[in-house]
Amino acid sequence: MGEVKDWADVGYKKIDDYTFQATFNRVLTQYDATMALNRTLVNDTLYLANMTEDKTATTYGTSVETYTSCGPYELVEWITDAKYVLKKNPDYVFADEYFLDEIIFTVVPDSSTALQLFQKGELDYSAVSYSMWESFEDDPRLYEYYNDSLMYMFVNWGNTNYNGLLGNLNFRQALYYAADRNEIASTLGVYPASRLVRKAVLADATKGIAFVDIPADYVPDPYSLLDVEKANQKIDKAYEQCGITESVLRILTGDTANPATSHVRAACEMLMKQYNEHFAGKMTVEFQVVPSNQTTKLRRYNPDDPTAFDTAVGSLLPSAKDPRATFNFYQSTYSPPRFCYADQTFDSWYLEAMSLDLQKDNEEIIKLCQKMEEKLLDELAVIPFYETATKVVFAEGYNIPYDKYVTGIGFDTYQGWWDAK
Repeated sequence: MGEVKDWADVGYKKIDDYTFQATFNRVLTQYDATMALNRTLVNDTLYLANMTEDKTATTYGTSVETYTSCGPYELVEWITDAKYVLKKNPDYVFADEYFLDEIIFTVVPDSSTALQLFQKGELDYSAVSYSMWESFEDDPRLYEYYNDSLMYMFVNWGNTNYNGLLGNLNFRQALYYAADRNEIASTLGVYPASRLVRKAVLADATKGIAFVDIPADYVPDPYSLLDVEKANQKIDKAYEQCGITESVLRILTGDTANPATSHVRAACEMLMKQYNEHFAGKMTVEFQVVPSNQTTKLRRYNPDDPTAFDTAVGSLLPSAKDPRATFNFYQSTYSPPRFCYADQTFDSWYLEAMSLDLQKDNEEIIKLCQKMEEKLLDELAVIPFYETATKVVFAEGYNIPYDKYVTGIGFDTYQGWWDAK
């Protein structure tokens, strides 16, 4: 980026042919350091040898012949969009910890087809689509894990329409209680959410303890949040405080379908229907359709254009190995601002948490994170709706080291072993 003028000040250094050194600007746990250095190295000789004549591009890494692999397994066969094969690397420093001789990846774009191949015994691992969850409900081969998608409604607090209605807590509470999360969950194969920290976030990475597994009496039951009567009481109070009698609420959404996030559009459609029914005659809900590649940018608070959007459904992607990362976005100094939220007490708790050592002061950090989460939920800085999960199956007889998905590690599939092999 051109910020460092002297190579002596660069934090990464090659000490010798077998030693690589990294200097960090804060104290790291062993897990932090390991993940920070988990980077793929490039064979510079091969990279240069595959450069185009004008030296503007390289075909490095596009075939077995133009790629050098390393680590526990080596790439030995690669058929684009069809198959690639890994063979165990006997020279790997921890080769004794890996038991598979060969791993064959078959490219199957359709999840239903992949599951059919799994059931025929032609694959040893497959994702399970939502429509098939019930069929595998009691199958011991089924495992579940949570990914990055805890979905929130982002509410543009700074929007000046309707005398600042969106910045009114009673109005946000009305949206909170009027959403039927159970209907969304049963329709889309997701889980209702009532908190801000997703299930994949670890409280203690060294022990694999999830933040949401630590008791928190401020978290309501996500299955019992729907309360239409209370929602209408809240919206009436909000209208009284803002001096209005009705409003139009826009939900920001993209103009094209994306299979990876199709649940978001479906959830927005359901929310629009629910709100229009639950607030009949008081509020009209409609879509604000924009180019799909602009939704993430447009759903951020912009002080130069405060009425750019009303609400949007989306997720945040903080680090899952440090619970403090979830709260980074809500700092008053976060730039560019994600939300129109600023609170000195919250800022002080966040800075205090960040001043502590994640491993040595873990209990105190968790308490501070819980205080921050409770405050943000009380004020509904964002409104939590649902969390997506993925279910997969492993062939009978294959043993995975972890029967519970560990953030940053997964099931450690490559270090598994067969009963009979």
